[in-house]
Amino acid sequence: MPEKEKYWYQDGGVVLLIVFLGSMLFIWIWNAWKEYEFSQRPMILPVPSGRLVQPLFGNPVLHMDVRHQFPGTLQNGQLTISTDSSMVVEGDQFQVHSFETWKPNRDNEVQFQFRLQNFDPAEEIPLKMRIDAKNGRAFDYTPTWLGRDWKANQEK
Repeated sequence: MPEKEKYWYQDGGVVLLIVFLGSMLFIWIWNAWKEYEFSQRPMILPVPSGRLVQPLFGNPVLHMDVRHQFPGTLQNGQLTISTDSSMVVEGDQFQVHSFETWKPNRDNEVQFQFRLQNFDPAEEIPLKMRIDAKNGRAFDYTPTWLGRDWKANQEK
């Protein structure tokens, strides 16, 4: 009794290989699409302003107001500000502001305070800012505070 020849789709190994290759192709296309979609989001730019307040007694405090430039309202994200400067009190070196929605104008600025210790106006305080949001592309911004103003303003 001769054995009947099997069709290609009746061989389990071939079908398994086709399913595996098909799923790998789908994952590759899906990741490429998500990467393209993410690259098309507008970039979120933080806009800080600051002032140094010197109380009569005690150490100075760096007050910062941060808003953003984005063509719309940011959704579900966070703003993080950090520094490694030894002049900033250790508990104030990392600060986070979380939000569900954040509109892009001066009326919606977020305020931070950095208490300073052993303040030296000639020493720089580098700050790292990052705004992550569901509908925007994050941008790492690193302004530097020097003395009584931003270093970039003093170079002009």
